Amino acid sequence: MTTIEFKDYSAECKEEIESRVLKALTMCGMVIERAAKGLATVDTGLLRNSITWALAGKKHSKLPTP
Repeated sequence: MTTIEFKDYSAECKEEIESRVLKALTMCGMVIERAAKGLATVDTGLLRNSITWALAGKKHSKLPTP
């Protein structure tokens, strides 16, 4: 009789998915910030300097390392 063995990789998959989602959202935030700053009028620079992004309540989160 053949024995079938199942291995659960769900935890590793969940971690990888969360890491990639975080990286994608971070990249989106950076792109949108750059575009918004490019469109902002510059009188004193205060508006441009106030444009930022946040992810999960953290400002300028670093990109996750692979």
